[in-house]
Amino acid sequence: DIGANAGYYTLLFSETAGETGHVYAFEPENANYRLLEKNIRLNKAANVSIEKAEVSDTNGFLTFYKSAGNAGGHSLFNRSAGTKTVMVKAFRLDDYPALKEARIDFIKIDVQGAEPAALAGMKKILRRSRKLKILMEFSPYDLALSGFKPEAPLVILNRYGFVFYDIEKKKKTGIKELLRSYPAAKEKYTNLLCKKAAGK
Repeated sequence: DIGANAGYYTLLFSETAGETGHVYAFEPENANYRLLEKNIRLNKAANVSIEKAEVSDTNGFLTFYKSAGNAGGHSLFNRSAGTKTVMVKAFRLDDYPALKEARIDFIKIDVQGAEPAALAGMKKILRRSRKLKILMEFSPYDLALSGFKPEAPLVILNRYGFVFYDIEKKKKTGIKELLRSYPAAKEKYTNLLCKKAAGK
């Protein structure tokens, strides 16, 4: 769970994974992380490990921009004037020790326009995980504010054989159609289910 916030999805994944699976949740922002930690403890989610860190394309420490009015709006990229900053630990998912050899079935990514950076740091996982499914927020508006081309995360995933399903519209879709439906000039977004095409 990349961008776990307070842990709503983390707990859903914990229930789904059951006793034989394990969930790793990553949240860099202090207040959100404390809520995440509390929710994991209160729900006795023993199959969840949490990490106070950002998943990105580099290992070390990065500047993190905090949204004043939205606890889910913090990002690695400055998307509004006057935003407060803190330094957060960051790492490539490919280099995370517990996941180097693990079978990874499902990844959720919601990092406010930093999705291309997160994906760039997990290329080995994308390549080796034949049955991997990814739930990812797709917001060209946020991607553009973060300095990326709107198609950037789609191009990365497509390179590794992923196809896309628009959850809001309940249908399979492609890069061109997504860019038409969700133009970067408007604050429109959707959630995508990304899965590898057969044989990939």
